[in-house]
Amino acid sequence: MVNVGLPQLTSALYNSCVFYVKKPRLIKSNHSKLKAVGRLEARETVGGMDCVTAHAVTEGKTSLPSIVSTTSDSYSSRSAYNCSVAGIASKQAYMYRVRHGLFDDLESLASAPYAASPLRILADVLCEAMKQRVLIVEELVGDSQTDGKSVGNEMLTRFGQMVNSLSDALAIRSLLGRAVDILKEATGAVVVVGDRFSEEELQRELSDVELLMGQLRCWEELPVTNANIPSVSDQKLRRLLEWNLPSTVKVEILHALLDVCKLTGAYTLATELLDGLIKLSEIRKQLFDRRSPCDVRSEECRQLDEQVQFSSVQNELSNATFALDDVVQIAEEEARQIFRPVAAADHVSAIHSCVLRRKFDIAHALFQRFIQHSKCGVFPITAGDLTNALVGLAHSCNNSAHFSMLHELFVKSEVASAVPVSVELYTALIDAVSRAPEYPQQMSFALALYRRLRDGDLTPTSETYAALMACCASACEPTSAFAFYHESLQQCGAGSMTPTSYTNLILAYARAGYGADARTTLEVLVEAGAPLNRSAFHAALACAVTLRDAEEILQLMVSKYSIGPTPQTYAYLVRAAGANPAGVSTVLHLFDWHELVLRGTLENGSYSAETLPQGLLGECNEKRTALCTAHPASLLEQEVFTRYPMYNEAMEWALLQLRIDPSADQRLLPYIRPLLRVAQLRMNSFTEMAPQVPTVVPKQAAIAVLAADVLANVDELFVPFISHYSAVVIPYSAIVAMRRGGGWRVDGSGKKSPSYLLGDSLYRELGSEREVMLTARRTALARFLRKYSEVVHLVSLSEELMLSLDCDRYGIGIKQMVSRSAALALNLSRMDVPNATRVYAEHQCDIVLVSTDFERCGRFIVDIKKELLRRNKAQHRDTVKHAGLIDGLQRVWYHNPRTSPHWRQPEISMASLVAAA
Repeated sequence: MVNVGLPQLTSALYNSCVFYVKKPRLIKSNHSKLKAVGRLEARETVGGMDCVTAHAVTEGKTSLPSIVSTTSDSYSSRSAYNCSVAGIASKQAYMYRVRHGLFDDLESLASAPYAASPLRILADVLCEAMKQRVLIVEELVGDSQTDGKSVGNEMLTRFGQMVNSLSDALAIRSLLGRAVDILKEATGAVVVVGDRFSEEELQRELSDVELLMGQLRCWEELPVTNANIPSVSDQKLRRLLEWNLPSTVKVEILHALLDVCKLTGAYTLATELLDGLIKLSEIRKQLFDRRSPCDVRSEECRQLDEQVQFSSVQNELSNATFALDDVVQIAEEEARQIFRPVAAADHVSAIHSCVLRRKFDIAHALFQRFIQHSKCGVFPITAGDLTNALVGLAHSCNNSAHFSMLHELFVKSEVASAVPVSVELYTALIDAVSRAPEYPQQMSFALALYRRLRDGDLTPTSETYAALMACCASACEPTSAFAFYHESLQQCGAGSMTPTSYTNLILAYARAGYGADARTTLEVLVEAGAPLNRSAFHAALACAVTLRDAEEILQLMVSKYSIGPTPQTYAYLVRAAGANPAGVSTVLHLFDWHELVLRGTLENGSYSAETLPQGLLGECNEKRTALCTAHPASLLEQEVFTRYPMYNEAMEWALLQLRIDPSADQRLLPYIRPLLRVAQLRMNSFTEMAPQVPTVVPKQAAIAVLAADVLANVDELFVPFISHYSAVVIPYSAIVAMRRGGGWRVDGSGKKSPSYLLGDSLYRELGSEREVMLTARRTALARFLRKYSEVVHLVSLSEELMLSLDCDRYGIGIKQMVSRSAALALNLSRMDVPNATRVYAEHQCDIVLVSTDFERCGRFIVDIKKELLRRNKAQHRDTVKHAGLIDGLQRVWYHNPRTSPHWRQPEISMASLVAAA
């Protein structure tokens, strides 16, 4: 049999590529605890076995009692099935029919009142067919005879019925079509409503998708060679054991799964499914190509030829005469043998699977292959197919580079001439340019498309106006956004308004800095009962001025719309708390939110749940301890950082705004330690190095403290002077300031237009000039850290937080990230600072602040030294009070690499410079 078309995709990879993450907690059920009347009758079938690998079956090592059931124990507890637990309308009755093969076809199972979802039905039948095959093989392995008489007729009947059902391509096509419709309704409910009930329904559907993929992988791993099957003289039994999914059924499953990937955003799976479908179509074409002789056919073609000959295992041809009553049956049988090759719709579905994740590069590659195959005549293509492909490609755009490539595709290719003007395509193009803030003619391009629609007597839809409002939000023009909103109400009506329209309206006010207007707009929409989703509340949370405003918006989201918060929601709360920090009170707020984030991640489905101890959450509840203080919490924090990096960024920024010393009160350490771990995780990922402190420093050596502007161009501004230093101190705040700062790339080039930058491969990959700049800085810094790792002192967030109270003493604001490097340099030179690293002061090292920004950084060193030395020269009463600072100032220096390119290790005291002045 031909073993192509279905990818070997693990569960973790499926969950990582799908947009809507499957949550295992919503599908758990235990049928062994159901006290129903039919339990005794179905006891022998309940608690069967899971799909096993073909290798274990052929080796005869499978132990049936040790295999855990999948079709019963993991059966989802849908509300529609909870109405009865006994009788013919119960889950037990459904499972009894499936396990005993008491059904005519898959349609009869799907139409029953107790039936599961269509995908679950197909997965259950595949699993039970594998179990029956395992039982038959075990009977043959243990039997010395080769006639197969040891296998019971009941077992053969069950397996034969399942084989017949799984060989019916028409029934499977109908079943999968119904499943796609259900999944489309579930994803639409999540987008439009977004409440907890809709999300739970979607999670159940996603669990069915994953279960079906698992069963298909089991059948794809099934060996089909004669060497792996015991020798049997009965040809009918032999054919049963050699049976695998027919090619007609495989392509139906591939077509349907591509539609599923289009809805769920599983672009990786969609790409592999499309490859498998193309390969099956090529093999089929090669098999039935009469121009190619049989001796040049591939082995896969020969195997597929055998599959075509024995496609009907139980329904063998009889010598009965033809009757008119058999016309319908014959026509249906012919329809079951129709092989549907790869078509344009399959390529379009694969392109649309990249929309939710905005994977433009993958979508662009799929589009190029789509055009190439259509030109080669692999499948016919229409203007509608080309339009749908371009719509998916446009919706996959995520930045200015992507839109520039899309615009170039329209200008320099024949696509524009082949595609007619349509509302859907122009809406997608306007939506794409709304995510290209660096595109020079962003609003002009969007308005030009809008005018072309109006001039062509094409009525814009509510989605068109939503895309126009998104452009206004990107351009910070809230007045224009409200004008388009008002026009949308007049042209389309309030009933056709989508949640995206309301979200973009609020976002336009938020990005323009009108937080009060955004909050007022949200409250008016809530009172009017507008269909808002989580994104609308996030847009209002992004501009919340105070923590109280953010908490009130969260309360509206949870109470009025039953929308649960995510780590991104808590990131906005953390950011609001960090804007006006209140010391210990803020730490306690951050701790509570972090605990809710970890609990929500664990309850809603965690990738790392398999590696966590069983019952971890229950154990924490029983001991009344926080989950974030447990040892396995780091695994959950890593997962949160991977899925929601904005949460770690907000936590890092909020902690840097605090003026607090954790070591001053030991009771505060258990609360702030998990928060520091979260923020440090982000920094370690950026620097690719954990914090470190040198233990041995040469006496009277020179120590460099690098500011943010020097870190941004470390190769040019610091490396030429590195021979003068014995150690390099890199403050935590300096790296944060570098990441949040502006400027140009390391090469010093100024800002360029996206069309000019398209020749840059890095820009095409990252999509924006700022990301290119940040990536170049990170690459240079990482190279510097790897090369000089032995002499680098990488300051941790905990160390810098303990010195946060000293910033005010030097006249440095806590929010001045660039200036905090000067405060750290002053603290490192002093012996009287309790929490500072004293190794430099003990060895009387010279601390040199390296910065090109005198106003924001260097002047704090120079001005303090001049002021104190002048004061002490005039009067000596403050000498004792500032003895530690005065002693440290003797060893603190400032170096500007741009103004002093020939700088050497300091030999002239500052006192002589003051006297000379």
